[in-house]
Amino acid sequence: MSNLIVDVKDDVALIRLDNTVINSLSLELFTELNETLGRLNQEVRGLVMAGGTKFFSMGWQLPTLLTYDRTRMTEFFTAFNQACLNLYAFPAPTATAMQGHAVAGGCVLAIMTDYRFIAAGKPKMGLNEVLIGLPVPYLTDMVLRQIVNNRTANDIVCLGEFIGPDQALSVGLVDEVLPVEQVEARALEKIGAMAALNQAAQRAQKAHRTEAVRFFYERKGREFDQIFLDAFFRPEARELLQKTAEKF
Repeated sequence: MSNLIVDVKDDVALIRLDNTVINSLSLELFTELNETLGRLNQEVRGLVMAGGTKFFSMGWQLPTLLTYDRTRMTEFFTAFNQACLNLYAFPAPTATAMQGHAVAGGCVLAIMTDYRFIAAGKPKMGLNEVLIGLPVPYLTDMVLRQIVNNRTANDIVCLGEFIGPDQALSVGLVDEVLPVEQVEARALEKIGAMAALNQAAQRAQKAHRTEAVRFFYERKGREFDQIFLDAFFRPEARELLQKTAEKF
């Protein structure tokens, strides 16, 4: 069963997460996303990520991940980071349309795109890893610091709080706050306008920005990923993760 719905119109791809209401992120979803991004890489001139009206994504599928041994969890974490890197470095312009909450792993996916549009009102964003005994993944931390200033990034990763649309806009985490019914249309409009511009120039400009992150992740990522996995299997983190998994 597919975890994604892909629609291409006017050379812009819309990838919709489609894994129950909360759009929990599984190994199967990341495997499919990596395959999809690889296929679309040279086929489209723009890409928009979307989810559901209640959740863009609640994050990782914790009840399943807590059954994994170290080998299987390493496979998951590798697929997750590869999907993040593939989305972040996707050569065409990208955006995320968030009609609902984008928290934890869902927030991670959102910050991997060039632009973020969120619905006004209830939706929350944030990286709560520290509250469940985990560091924010190395790749995620590097990308976040390209979007917001270091002081804001430190607050986001060290406090683990979820913030609403207006605060997300004020710190630069999102680009626009819109009525829920306008979010996807605005994201598609933005990327559609950019898709009409010179693609060779845009792809070169994007490579300028993303190459440094790719370089450092390829150089140090394996080391930091092992630190994350060590934390995931510590007893104190497992207890917190189990409590969080009960909300799924």
